[in-house]
Amino acid sequence: MNRFIFLTLLLLLSATVIAQDKSDPFSGSKEFYLRTATSSDIYTWLTIPDSDQPAPLIVNLHMKKQDHTAFTSILQAMQSKVDSDSTGVLRMPYTLTLDLRGHGKSNRYNRKFISVENMVGKHWIDMHIDVADVTKMILADSTLNIDRQNIMIIGASIGANIAINTTSVLDNITRVALISPSLNYLGVEIEEAFLAFDKEIMIQIDRRDSRRYKEIRDLEAKKKSDNLDIKVYSVNERGLDIINKEPQAMSDLIDWIFKK
Repeated sequence: MNRFIFLTLLLLLSATVIAQDKSDPFSGSKEFYLRTATSSDIYTWLTIPDSDQPAPLIVNLHMKKQDHTAFTSILQAMQSKVDSDSTGVLRMPYTLTLDLRGHGKSNRYNRKFISVENMVGKHWIDMHIDVADVTKMILADSTLNIDRQNIMIIGASIGANIAINTTSVLDNITRVALISPSLNYLGVEIEEAFLAFDKEIMIQIDRRDSRRYKEIRDLEAKKKSDNLDIKVYSVNERGLDIINKEPQAMSDLIDWIFKK
């Protein structure tokens, strides 16, 4: 029997989406948690587009010692892109932004408290199962008009490693954006999943982050794929700090999100 049957969903907010304050992209979201197959209680925030047309789904995975609010600036930039579109064609996607296990409100594992400070290797290594379970739940909701041919994951640092590994257990993913991934971070290895994923990958990396930069170039040589796009910057930052401190990096990410 599919393990997804055993997942427990507890809605914490009303099913009615409240009016959104555009300065706070999470103000109009649905907050809920799911007890996943790993016995982790994962909190997540779903924003729903103001349109009855099918829309993509973006899953957002933050860095170590952050939480879902780390994606605030990216969601604001997405909304700004839509608002400034003179053609009126662009629409906001669904966004699913998690507090990863041991971060933010996702602090229960096997019904016990857990935090980033006391997590061991296995807690990091199987986080992609948490992400897959939450995403499956959203995709199974028939009330959501998600374009299931356009499912993206954006991950930063450890979130990037988790993002690419999620593609190994979730077939629906069509594109991934990896910001400062590492070949092996906190025991989360990516080479196998990276080489196996045959769909679109964008990587954003800082050349001054010399170890990760070299690792990505080595992976590029092994993959040899037209579906791989590597964006390189020089701001001496990692993860979402690249996006927030380098305007070109933010622009590249937003363009990637909305590209046809």
